[in-house]
Amino acid sequence: MTVPAARYRVEVRDKEGKSVAVIEGDSRSFTQNFIKLLIASHYTQNDAPTLSFYGVDDNIYFTGNIQNPHVVVPIPLFNMDYNYWGTFPNSNYQAVPAIWLGTSSCLVPALSNGPCGDLVACCVPTYNATPYPFSPYNIDSSAPCYGIASCSPSLTDEGWTLTITNQWLNTSSSPVTVASMALVSAVVVVSPGTTWETTKYTFVPYAIIVDNLPSPVTVWPGFLITASYTIYFPV
Repeated sequence: MTVPAARYRVEVRDKEGKSVAVIEGDSRSFTQNFIKLLIASHYTQNDAPTLSFYGVDDNIYFTGNIQNPHVVVPIPLFNMDYNYWGTFPNSNYQAVPAIWLGTSSCLVPALSNGPCGDLVACCVPTYNATPYPFSPYNIDSSAPCYGIASCSPSLTDEGWTLTITNQWLNTSSSPVTVASMALVSAVVVVSPGTTWETTKYTFVPYAIIVDNLPSPVTVWPGFLITASYTIYFPV
């Protein structure tokens, strides 16, 4: 039996925990940015090609070490280290590998840099940061993959699967529409300075997969949305 490369699932539950919407399907949208990073990861530091790619912030970066800011050889591509993450979009937010959610459909998901429309779920606000409409739910820093994302590798008859799951609670006072989703990880980008002290190393989030939901879902205040991606590795 042929299995999909990846599959998504979204479930919305009301305040009483009752399931009110379930959407799932095969993903067909590994992004162009991910493919470029995957290509560059097969080279050594001295001969990595110069390929342009975009982070979820829509800023341009480069593989190799010719143009700046650059990622040299993007290893690892699936970074899951909560403690080593930088901040996004500024120092008041802690970003971790997660499934990010947007309010609009993307024109071409495979060519998108992240979920489209307004970003409603991505990060853990810290300090006095303005929270997104959705806040991470059921955080467990000791869980596999750390922080707000949990992952569960398993062996099936077809091969290995890796499921990455997020739960987001609508803590705002308004209903929120979700129409697109993205599996986001990060790579370390170098911005060279004139001295070692002025060189900056930044974790840049980028989308591995972007998908439009076939039917946008509404998440009312106090409702919980669970989003997951399962990636298949046939053996």
